[in-house]
Amino acid sequence: MIKVFEKIGAFFGVIAGIFAAIFYVLFVQKKAEKEIEEAERRADDAELEKEVLKSELEADGRAAEAKAEVRAEDAEELEKMDGKPDLNSFNAGSGILQKCAERGKNRNSKAGT
Repeated sequence: MIKVFEKIGAFFGVIAGIFAAIFYVLFVQKKAEKEIEEAERRADDAELEKEVLKSELEADGRAAEAKAEVRAEDAEELEKMDGKPDLNSFNAGSGILQKCAERGKNRNSKAGT
């Protein structure tokens, strides 16, 4: 009788071992799939971050160009504005302020649309 229980126990042990091996293989495969998906997600994130940084650099470059253009436009009037209390200096300063106001209005009207 004990031999029968031992054989039944051994049989169930073999079945349990087979199931354990099957589930282990499935677990390892699922883990590998998750790692692959994570690597793909990180690659996509890195690509997106690269595109964002590239667009930011382009925007910074355009802003620097616009700032240089504004400075070039205002350079002549800044030279006239030498700090002396005369009418030419006042008119040059007034002209710069008017240009700044116009640029601000243009910028705000573009932002509102």
